[in-house]
Amino acid sequence: MKMPSATPRFRSIFRAMLNRIVIIAALSVLGLGIVNSVMAYQSSLKRSNWLAKSLASTHAPDLIDLVQARHARAIEQLLASMVAYPEIASVSFNTAAGSVYQSGVLSANSTFDLVLPVQASGDEQPLRGKLSVSFDKDYLRDGVMAEVLSDALLFTLFMLVIYLIIHRSFSRHLRAPLSEIALYSQRLADDLRAPPLQLERPARPWRDEIDLVSDGFAALREGIAQSMAERDSVVEELARERDQLDARVRERTDEVRQINNFLEMLSRFSMSMIDQDSSHQGGAMDDAMEELSGRVGASACGIATFSNNGNWRWRYVWRGPGVEPVYNEAEALFGIPRSHGWSVGNDTLLSNSLTCAFQTQDRGYLLAFYGVEQAPMLLMEQRLLQMTAEVFFKLIERWQHLDKLEDNRRELFRLSRTDHLTGLANRRYFDEAKIIEGRRAQRTGSPVSVLMADVDFFKSYNDILGHGKGDDCLVQLANMLAHHCRRAGELPARLGGEEFAILLPEHDAASALEVAERVRSSVFDLGIRHPGSPLQCVSISIGCATWWGDRNAGAVETVFDALMAEADQNLYEAKSSGRNRVVASEPESSLSERPA
Repeated sequence: MKMPSATPRFRSIFRAMLNRIVIIAALSVLGLGIVNSVMAYQSSLKRSNWLAKSLASTHAPDLIDLVQARHARAIEQLLASMVAYPEIASVSFNTAAGSVYQSGVLSANSTFDLVLPVQASGDEQPLRGKLSVSFDKDYLRDGVMAEVLSDALLFTLFMLVIYLIIHRSFSRHLRAPLSEIALYSQRLADDLRAPPLQLERPARPWRDEIDLVSDGFAALREGIAQSMAERDSVVEELARERDQLDARVRERTDEVRQINNFLEMLSRFSMSMIDQDSSHQGGAMDDAMEELSGRVGASACGIATFSNNGNWRWRYVWRGPGVEPVYNEAEALFGIPRSHGWSVGNDTLLSNSLTCAFQTQDRGYLLAFYGVEQAPMLLMEQRLLQMTAEVFFKLIERWQHLDKLEDNRRELFRLSRTDHLTGLANRRYFDEAKIIEGRRAQRTGSPVSVLMADVDFFKSYNDILGHGKGDDCLVQLANMLAHHCRRAGELPARLGGEEFAILLPEHDAASALEVAERVRSSVFDLGIRHPGSPLQCVSISIGCATWWGDRNAGAVETVFDALMAEADQNLYEAKSSGRNRVVASEPESSLSERPA
């Protein structure tokens, strides 16, 4: 919390307002001086330009005649007559023939402010020369300063008169009444029973803010007197109740301590049990019910639930040593009335029990304590019991949600690895499994084989019998593949459409060829009618490829890409050579050759 600073020093409103008036007047004089300076300088400069142009136009004929007559002395005298004006510092005349005539004060760094052409009247007359004029800056500046100082002096005198008038008016009508009000407020702070405020002011037919302040002090004085009387009455009343306050505080303190302990216990239950897995939920709930029963003086505790308009059943039951079996039979729950919302109290349907229940249309929870003598009478006790039941009910509900979430996660994981039509592994699962088996083959040096299978003439099968029959055919073939792949690690998968693959760990080329022939013949033996096939029944073609897990073969991903490509090439050869057959690579030309 920010502590108040020391009492600031006193500053009179009267002096503050006069100081502001002085500052405003000074700034006004300064601003006016700046504006007058700019305007006076621009006026002087404009006059000097006008004078120079006027002289040039007046003396231009004479200069032209003198230039033609080549009277240099006369030209210099004419220029000197122009310099005689105080605004002009120097004049220079450059003839068209290159001659230069100057008059006035000139220096090496002198610059001319105005350059005028000299020619006979008429724009088509030839240029006789240029007349350059330099103004006297000191003369112009002195003139501007004199004009500015004169205006500033007049405005300052005017502001001084205004200041004296305002000072006199403020001193009479504002300073004196405010001083009296300040003295009275200080006296009123020292003595709350001070006499009413009386201001000495000139008679006038109106009222102003100071009169309102005076009336406010009168009302404040009356309010203070009334408040003092009420304060005395309140002090007497507080004195009478002071003796009873300690007992009330002790009583409420004990209640608050019990409530805090109860809430701390519930908070601890929530923190420790909220994320319990299913294997520890029963033990955690038994410990919590045992501690809670000790707090309320019960010898047994039970929690029952129902959902989706089903029957009540006991979900968790705890009873102390030597206590008769209670809350184990479902019959005790049959008579519980279905009433929506919360209900707290003794329930005669459960003998010698204190119950707290919450029910909705489709679910319900019941917390029961056995051996409690009476129902909670105070609203606070009922609220604590309801809060306790709510904590346990929310924990059970969360555990149910966690279990359902875990089931959904497992189902989603299964679906992400399974082909939705055939139930076989999908391409994603097959790609993961082949990398795992490939690395195992590299570690152990054991073989791993891949079979690529494709249904013969399957497009015509769909075109003739329809896609529904085609899906049924694929399901039957998938069941046959799964039937022949039951050893650990053997994985049949649907890669897409009518294309299947089988991963065969621990199978060399001969063993893989044997499995492929067995699968091919089993599919043909199914005798699925196929009007679009020359064989009149469904058949498959299979390509085989084997790798011996050579550690020097490179990355597993690269090796399996080559292995799949080799099996796919063999499948293509099986298709090209008549279909319904198995093709495997020759050992010397493939990855199936066992390394030395």
